[in-house]
Amino acid sequence: MKDRIAEIIQAYDAQGIHRTGTDVDLASAQWLAGIIKEIGFKPQLPEFNLNRVDIRQAEIVVGHKKLEGVPLFDCAEYTSSEGIRGKLGDIDNQKADIGVTVVPPWPGHEITQKFNEVRQAGKFKAMVSVTVGPSKGLFLLNANDFLKPFGPPVLQVSSREGAWLKDATAAGAEATVVADTKRIMSTAVNVEARIKGLDSGLPPLVVITPRSGWWECASERGGGIAAWLEMMRAFKENSPDRDVIFTANTGHELHHLGMDYFLESNPDLLDRAYAWIHLGANFAASENSVHVVCADDELKECFIAVVSDVELNTHVGKPFGEAIPIHEHGGRFISVGGTNPWFHAPEDRWPEAVNLNQTMGIVEGLIKLSKQLASR
Repeated sequence: MKDRIAEIIQAYDAQGIHRTGTDVDLASAQWLAGIIKEIGFKPQLPEFNLNRVDIRQAEIVVGHKKLEGVPLFDCAEYTSSEGIRGKLGDIDNQKADIGVTVVPPWPGHEITQKFNEVRQAGKFKAMVSVTVGPSKGLFLLNANDFLKPFGPPVLQVSSREGAWLKDATAAGAEATVVADTKRIMSTAVNVEARIKGLDSGLPPLVVITPRSGWWECASERGGGIAAWLEMMRAFKENSPDRDVIFTANTGHELHHLGMDYFLESNPDLLDRAYAWIHLGANFAASENSVHVVCADDELKECFIAVVSDVELNTHVGKPFGEAIPIHEHGGRFISVGGTNPWFHAPEDRWPEAVNLNQTMGIVEGLIKLSKQLASR
């Protein structure tokens, strides 16, 4: 099993940048469907329409210095290829044309919330987000308002260049910001499989994992995909009592569009499901801590009992990501995630970013847990 997990994460990483609805994302869906067939089940690939954002040019130029970046994907406006020129200033500067600030990749952070309030106010012609995560680098923010975009063009740039850009901002230097994009009508694809139980009248177990992201996402998404496949493989060897529905959803970085589509396509599932297992972000990451959020103490104790040799931070409460609507509906869930020194960063690559032994321990526990929950 350990070799298979390594092969899956390595193959997923090697496919390229997994942004929703791109050629890489669609090819990755076909790859995943092929593995499901090899295991012995029938994959489904439900499609939904996507007005995709593609980047043509994204940079800030100050004098002779140029720094490339990535636009936010939920801006109401973008620039032409000529960009927007004006004076730099921090976001509290009332006289600046281009507002510059530091932003982490976590939407609930108070700094991120202030940043979005300034975006909403629309007082700048353009904005620059100097991204910071657990270290310096390019840590992108998810497009939580992709379907309801707002505010001026925003360019995200790496904090590794923060020193000279900070000085230029403090000096009110003239700069040109380019966030030139195009919209392309495209198709996005979820990957699903339904394992028939001995009694399909029983409420089903649902296993969900996101499968898209900003970069190669080896540890952010690869661990969840590997676990998802190993859990499916376990049910080929031992049929469950109840049906088990597996869904690997695209659209994660665009505020969970794939999960929304899955729920819309299965409108009674939030009421019917016996339990949900959410294979969230980063539990495969090296130098991390594993966080498990459960709907109740019973599920929490169940997970602790089946995972050995992995230090866990477990609690009952509100989860992150695709498990949020389950929590809000009052469903039973276990959501497995963790921290990641390269969260939403291009350095999240195989093998350096992955803790394979830890991932193996968690996957073994998830298999045991899924068998328990799939029983009467």
